[in-house]
Amino acid sequence: MSLCSCDFDGESWVDPAEDFAPLETKRSRKCVSCENRIVVGELSLHFFSYRAPRCEYEDRRFGDGVRTADLYMCERCGEIYLNLSAAGLCISVGRDMEEALQEYQQMTGFNPKAYQQEKST
Repeated sequence: MSLCSCDFDGESWVDPAEDFAPLETKRSRKCVSCENRIVVGELSLHFFSYRAPRCEYEDRRFGDGVRTADLYMCERCGEIYLNLSAAGLCISVGRDMEEALQEYQQMTGFNPKAYQQEKST
């Protein structure tokens, strides 16, 4: 899977929050990327999810986008998502962020093991 797969397909899309915030839902949520449990109060990255209106009524009532169920990423996956997005990559929210990071490292030739050795000396 390519790193450049955006979440806008004309039918649905997501808008990420600008920063992490404690999960403020009544129950825990599952990370959309790694599927680990996010406990209420833990830091998470919130994604506001939308879909295109399907009829004239929805278009008049909701405008360009009808809200759908929000998505959440755990702190680890959210950090990878924000960093890869800041690097100018368009990444699908449902993708495994660890896999996306490894793909980015292969694309750029970055060797994390070499960096860890340099850092420790």
